[in-house]
Amino acid sequence: MRRHFSKREGMLVCFLLAVLAGYAVYAAVYRPLWLRLQDLQVRIDAGEKKLARQKDFIREWSARSALRRPFLKGRLQHGPDGSVHSGMLAALQEISAGQKVRITDMKPAPVRTEETCHEFSVSMILEGHFTDVMRFVFEAASRRYGFCIRRFRLASSRGAKTALRCEIVVSRLFFNGAASAPVMHFAAEDAPQAAEDDTDDEGRSFEAYESVFSGRDIFQPPAPVHAAGAEKKQDRASARFEQRYKIVAVLIDHDPRVVFENMSSRKTVFLSAGDSIDGLVVERIGPGEVVLRAGGDLITMNP
Repeated sequence: MRRHFSKREGMLVCFLLAVLAGYAVYAAVYRPLWLRLQDLQVRIDAGEKKLARQKDFIREWSARSALRRPFLKGRLQHGPDGSVHSGMLAALQEISAGQKVRITDMKPAPVRTEETCHEFSVSMILEGHFTDVMRFVFEAASRRYGFCIRRFRLASSRGAKTALRCEIVVSRLFFNGAASAPVMHFAAEDAPQAAEDDTDDEGRSFEAYESVFSGRDIFQPPAPVHAAGAEKKQDRASARFEQRYKIVAVLIDHDPRVVFENMSSRKTVFLSAGDSIDGLVVERIGPGEVVLRAGGDLITMNP
């Protein structure tokens, strides 16, 4: 026997059916879609944070690459070894032409080949008075020419009492063509151009140093310095060096080398054991430390 619902009961049944239908739509459609949207929002936020970090890294790398671009631009080898050596010989002749010195012998040395770079060296015999010789060396190592002084030996010249005979070895480091260029490229106006003048990395000219040694007999030992004063002077030299230079790389092979970067000028210098920089001598180069000698003291720096 069919039972007839009253009007009140019918309305209640319809209401319950509507609630069930609404819950089914919520559970089967709305909630999964909402959860998926929440998951997508979390992924988007994480992606935006990662992108922001990558943008900061790219911006920092761009600034560093722009600072190094002038140095790399002048250190890319595009021609054969002979043309590079010829250019170095011409540059040295140009420097000597403006100085009161005479080059009696000059010849290129064999090229030292590394994995990504070549080191070109030129040995020469230079004659002249001490101040003129030092002016030649200063100008060769200035930012205009960028030579590295690998060896410097002084001896009295046989021709005159006041003249000197100097054995000098200068070198330049060149990277292997465009393969060593920076990965990121920038417009020329975005890259700060290095000043090419006759000053050192600190922007000082030769005249700033001339008063230190002019008029002094270099073959006589300097006056003794009190031990305490010497220690304080060496400590100050060590502190100044660590503030001005940092180690950017250590190359360990048959001839270990350390790469220092001048933090003010952003110029890098490749040094081997026995080379000097800013008054300090590289004593030992190891994979975990570099030992420098300042007078009688040893300074240890970590890469």
